[in-house]
Amino acid sequence: MLDRVLQRQVVRKTLHRPIQEQPLLVNHINPIKLYEYLACGLPVVSMEWEELRRLGSPAILCRSRQDFINAIPAILEKPPAPEAAKRFAESAGWGQRASALLAELGLD
Repeated sequence: MLDRVLQRQVVRKTLHRPIQEQPLLVNHINPIKLYEYLACGLPVVSMEWEELRRLGSPAILCRSRQDFINAIPAILEKPPAPEAAKRFAESAGWGQRASALLAELGLD
């Protein structure tokens, strides 16, 4: 019974990436869902992969299944501030990305 209650709390209060081995391709895909979840102010738990590390997002990144399992109750007990998640998502908007690209190309 307690497992079902915890499962409902997890689904209601967090969005997370499923536990699975990440193929090589995933390491180079920009995680759009991460921005969507953070824009809603939701805490995010994910398996760690290269692109997520590079972004430096407020998501909780886990290296193992056990880390992932442990992170869920921990984030429910003490969730991060939704404002930090929203600020991170706003900083990754298309306007900011376009400005960075134009600057990189010397077209700003």
